[in-house]
Amino acid sequence: MLGKQNIRVNSFAHKRVTLVLLSGIYFVTGILWAEESHDQMTVSELEERRDTIKAELDQLALFSLRTGALGTSGYRSFPQSSPDIEGEWIRIDLQEEAALDEIVLVPTLWRYNDEEGYHSDGFPEAFSIIAGTENDPDGELVASYDASDRLLPRVAPVVIPMRGVRASWIRIVPTKLSLRERDWKYIFQLSEVLVFSEEENVALHKPVTCASDVPRNSGIWKPELIVDGSMPYLMDSAQGVEGSAHFRELSEHPAITLDLEEEYLISAINLHAAYQSKSAPPEFNVNIGIPKVITVEGATQPDFSDSTVLLKHKFKDNGEFAPILKWNTPKTICRYIRILGDSAADQGSELSGYEGSNKIGFAEIEILSAGENVAYRKGAIKGIDSGINEPGLAKLTDGYNFYGRILPIRTWMNQLARRHDLEAELVIVSAQLGIRYDGQQATLSILKRVTIALVILVALTMLIGRHLRMRQAARMRERFTADLHDHLGATLHAIGILGSHTKDILDSPDKLSKTLDEIGLMTTRANEATRDFCNQQMAKEPHEYLLADLKRTAGRMIANLDYTFTVEGEEFLQKLRPRARSDFFLFFKECLINVNRHADATEVNILIHADPRYIELSISDNGRGFHDAEQGVVPPSLARRARFLGSKVNIETPESGGLRISLKLKNRLKYFPNLLKTKR
Repeated sequence: MLGKQNIRVNSFAHKRVTLVLLSGIYFVTGILWAEESHDQMTVSELEERRDTIKAELDQLALFSLRTGALGTSGYRSFPQSSPDIEGEWIRIDLQEEAALDEIVLVPTLWRYNDEEGYHSDGFPEAFSIIAGTENDPDGELVASYDASDRLLPRVAPVVIPMRGVRASWIRIVPTKLSLRERDWKYIFQLSEVLVFSEEENVALHKPVTCASDVPRNSGIWKPELIVDGSMPYLMDSAQGVEGSAHFRELSEHPAITLDLEEEYLISAINLHAAYQSKSAPPEFNVNIGIPKVITVEGATQPDFSDSTVLLKHKFKDNGEFAPILKWNTPKTICRYIRILGDSAADQGSELSGYEGSNKIGFAEIEILSAGENVAYRKGAIKGIDSGINEPGLAKLTDGYNFYGRILPIRTWMNQLARRHDLEAELVIVSAQLGIRYDGQQATLSILKRVTIALVILVALTMLIGRHLRMRQAARMRERFTADLHDHLGATLHAIGILGSHTKDILDSPDKLSKTLDEIGLMTTRANEATRDFCNQQMAKEPHEYLLADLKRTAGRMIANLDYTFTVEGEEFLQKLRPRARSDFFLFFKECLINVNRHADATEVNILIHADPRYIELSISDNGRGFHDAEQGVVPPSLARRARFLGSKVNIETPESGGLRISLKLKNRLKYFPNLLKTKR
């Protein structure tokens, strides 16, 4: 068990893992802090809150704990096997009615392990506080806490606001116990109870009673030790420079005298022990420099002719020694304070480890008036006989102990409680920031991948676009070449043949004249074909009247043949897209050119069937056919034009002879509403 012991530990070593408290409730000087939802805060707000917490923590007292063989522990009830308890209580009689501002419960501490450090042991999970006066023996409930308030785990004191409740006694009633770490028994333990009326601890050294007759054979566990002022903390304000103690060798009547420079109503005395040391274990015992019998006198005259004994205390065992010895005194008007040690009483002391017999000294002497240290930086003189200031006496009232600036006890307790709340919140804020940072990192990683993917996509798009443009240019060149061939190829070929023929008939004027007339006719046709080709290229919508163009072309190219021209679904034929109309027309024209040029036919049958889904073209003749038709070979010019249409062309030889050319293409209508209307 730790007890009230003396060594400083790192302020964060005590913290238990508190991530499980993300929805916990925190107490800041007794006011409920919870309900602020950190998960609703932005990252910048969380960072600002984290920095604010850290800045405030730098100004608060640290959790510096005690260890060693000396000191008391407080109050302990009987252990039991169940957490639920009835009839257990501890009562503190304040002896005088006072307006209470705060009640502070200091837990008993236990060191769990290196990772978790210290935290409370046996502190009740649920308890109530009842306060009353002499005229009200039953009292009234002034505070109540249960497991939902999440006070545990903790090292810090619990500060409970009273807001001016008037009482002459208080009773602490545990209703649900927690486990003691040593043996896993349920027990009620407290190290100290402080009851503040303004800055005065009105419970200090007051009578204490409890419900059960607990064992009193242990020097560190007694009901009255719950109000002896001894706590498991060292006062480490984390502010100011380190102070040091002042010692004097004991004489027959050793004394230290303080001049407060004016008269004050003295109500309390705090003596800070000089034992503190940075070594572990400490090189000094807690009682070094403290006489076994200590007397404090007050007076208004420098010769103490009107002195009054404010305090006389004899230490009976080592458990009474503590880093800060605190006593309330009768309220007395004083200017001069004298602290005496009885060297005769010290001799032959049977206190184990007692080292106070050869010197007297303290780290600080506080004389309190209404909670204010009126001895701060006041004169300390050797004694009334010499009247000579001894070097180093100023250390006794400089306001500093071994760890820095000395705080009022109430302020100290509030700062420790505040530190607990802020450190718990800092864990939550840091955890929430970690989650946000992880989310940002994940988002950043996704953005990086998306950016890389976009860069690759843009590069691919550019490459594909370049390829498509090149392909489109090639298709345009191919189409342009095909269009020129279909419009002018046959005519120019005929002109070439006729031109060659003229060489053979130069000696026949009649034949030559006729041939020249045919060349002129062919030239006219080539001119018309060229003009027609240019008009089609420049037209906003080529072959605006497709069927008329088809009939006109058929009449011109096979007018000397017996032909039929049948059309079914004329309205759907005209709905072809402009580019498809042009390609369909040129395919039709190329078919007639082939019939006219190669078939030697006398009859031609043309059938066009159009519906909302397909357009079918069939041209058959009774000519000599096509020698590769049985192998399914299609003339290149027809195959090329069919490819432009995105369809297939078939060539077959009917049983009656001749040749049949068939084309079937999907009717990708220009106006979809018309299609829907037709379907209905």
